[in-house]
Amino acid sequence: MDYPGAHILLDMKKPSVTRKRTITRILGLSLLLLCNLGWAEEYPAWSRHAEILVNTSATGANVSGQVTGFPLLVRLNASVFAFSEAQGKGADIRFTSAAGKVLPFEIERWDSAGAAAEIWVKADTLKGNTAGQVLKMHWGNAAAASASNGSAVFSDASGFVAVWHLGGTGSRANSVAGGNAAVPVNYRPDASQPGIIGMADSMAGGSPGGYLDIGDGYGMFTSGFTYSVWVNPVMTANSVHFLDLGNGGGVDNIAVARYQATQNIGFLNVDGTASSNLIFGEAGVAPGQWQNIAVTVSGNLASIYRNGALINSEILTQPINGTPRTSNYLGRSNWSSQDYFKGEMDEPRLAKIAQSPNWIKLGYENQRPDQQVISFRKQAACASSFSASADSTVTEGGILELSGVAECADSYVWTTLEGPTPRILDPEVKSLRILVPRVTRDTVMKYLFSATFGDTVRTRQVNVYIKESIPDPLFTLPAYLEWDGKSNLVIQPSIANLNAVIASASPSIQYTWNLPGQAVDTSMLDGALMLKPQPKESDVKINLCLDNGGSANCHQVQVVVLGPTVSLVRPAARSTTAALRPRFDLTGRKQPASQARISKIRFVERL
Repeated sequence: MDYPGAHILLDMKKPSVTRKRTITRILGLSLLLLCNLGWAEEYPAWSRHAEILVNTSATGANVSGQVTGFPLLVRLNASVFAFSEAQGKGADIRFTSAAGKVLPFEIERWDSAGAAAEIWVKADTLKGNTAGQVLKMHWGNAAAASASNGSAVFSDASGFVAVWHLGGTGSRANSVAGGNAAVPVNYRPDASQPGIIGMADSMAGGSPGGYLDIGDGYGMFTSGFTYSVWVNPVMTANSVHFLDLGNGGGVDNIAVARYQATQNIGFLNVDGTASSNLIFGEAGVAPGQWQNIAVTVSGNLASIYRNGALINSEILTQPINGTPRTSNYLGRSNWSSQDYFKGEMDEPRLAKIAQSPNWIKLGYENQRPDQQVISFRKQAACASSFSASADSTVTEGGILELSGVAECADSYVWTTLEGPTPRILDPEVKSLRILVPRVTRDTVMKYLFSATFGDTVRTRQVNVYIKESIPDPLFTLPAYLEWDGKSNLVIQPSIANLNAVIASASPSIQYTWNLPGQAVDTSMLDGALMLKPQPKESDVKINLCLDNGGSANCHQVQVVVLGPTVSLVRPAARSTTAALRPRFDLTGRKQPASQARISKIRFVERL
């Protein structure tokens, strides 16, 4: 089904696939710190987007607890999805969380002609007893390459050992990286049949019957065990094994089976040749219908589930050992007297952890054909609109806020055109907050807001007129001074517009004293520089620049040292530290002067 305008489900459209956003602002300052979120992907080049709602409440999965890292089954059909909008094999399908985090997924089957698909999506966290949890699905990009990756959904790190999506031809691949494939033995040509999830394996029973050989190993269950499978059995077979791991009959076996000719499920563990107690799940398997069977072992506690419900738990008298096993089967027993499985089997899984009751229940409720766990939310058509802030006049040093409207746009961006425009670190947003720069005269900044609607680009130029309102400090210094070099000499600028600077929006004056190529003992006073007596005598040039955030105003004074001509010996260089840049308060709060042998002095006087 087409979702007209479904792209409005995403709050923001970005023209680059990977988003690295920089978002830190310090109030009233131009300091910006870069903060890399690094994990969100909005898929702006994908033309279609939809929401998937997950329901774990009583009207959905009826699961009470939280489940993390869960492989959620998403079924698509013609009633919820228009296959013509996506690539033929679903190569452009993507999934994200509600917050935009990319979610791994695996496409088990994609049948465009038959309008059917089954996809496993790894959901980070699904809360218990909660309706309306949101995942996002994206499609509609003819240039996208497939991102289907079973090992990212069913990973060893999450405890999975084997996940076999049955059906098809040849060996049944294991979605867990490095895990054994399931190899058909004695299969009929028509063994691949429609199953509970996509295709399944139909096993004929008899002797020798068809089964799956799942290779060697399986010594990793000492810390936990889970086996789950969908089966649709024919009940004429006796003591059929849905799973048998072992080294022959009665040696190191882990077996899940139908007990003799009953409808009970039996679980058996053999530690070496010492058999545990046989644990039964009464009425655990019924003929001629699909059902989900699961067995978990946590410590020595074995639990048997049918269709997500616990039917028995008991303590094993023998633990699961870590011995590697060489005779490992689905649908066949290690005991030669017992029958091969007859019926259909789908989605067998092994894990080296004991999955929780909530996990087992959610798995069944999500995978059953009449599931009520997920749904697709259809959206009303989007009403497109476009606008941007009107031209405005601001004063220097203030805060400028610009905003744009671009509903239903595929992407939007702010750019600078002309004037002293500060760099826009995050241009792909609808609203901008900018510190207006200082200017030397009235001037204009020009911005452009652009939005892409399909093949159309709409633009709006915004002119911002800046009024000069903050006076730069104007001062004078004597051009020439005479000094005997034996007493203190105080040099102080005369600031002609001091009161105007104090009353402005930037009442701070920064003094930068510079004694080029010379080293003189000095002391900084309130708005002044004091030269101390010199052991040697030489003329001194002193430069002073004053600014309050705008253009610096600079003057120089020549100090002629009178007396016998003696060369001045430069002392060893000393670095200027923060202690050499004190603040002076012209309201009367005087701070101690800092002394150093320096060639450049820079400090800020706060008015």
